Amino acid sequence: EEEEGIIDIIKAVVSQVPHLASGLESISHTVASDPATYVPALCKTLGGMTKGALLRLLRGRPWYLPLHGLPGSAAALQNAGDDEGYGSLCPAETRESGRWRNALTSDGGLRIMFYRPLNAVSSFVKWNNEITKRRRRRPPPVLFVAAEGDTLCPAKYVERAAERIEGA
Repeated sequence: EEEEGIIDIIKAVVSQVPHLASGLESISHTVASDPATYVPALCKTLGGMTKGALLRLLRGRPWYLPLHGLPGSAAALQNAGDDEGYGSLCPAETRESGRWRNALTSDGGLRIMFYRPLNAVSSFVKWNNEITKRRRRRPPPVLFVAAEGDTLCPAKYVERAAERIEGA
């Protein structure tokens, strides 16, 4: 639904990944698992992100690096199985048609590094409340799903976030 230039979209998906407390912690876990492969790969990826940030400043256009790839590549997601797993999410006919590209902006890569599931819940609540105030109407529907045993984004915090949604 589009109203006053604002489009209702899925704003946040927060879920538990077995070893993810933050993007940086995930990177540390990956590098520690095979330093000979992942230290040079991390340098390639960080070099690409730095190049992208500079090009964005100088030219105002995004610069892309691969979203997923084989271990040791310059891709943002390069654990064993990432390339095949993420690649399989997009149907072959879409990949072959040229409508899909295995790409992530350097800005997106930086966001992944500093991503933390629990912060996403707080950011969503703030965003939702701002949109509601701008529209001067009831908030859009929100569904929170929490897992009792989730240690990264505990259910009690999800419940508190739901209580903070204005007008809910």
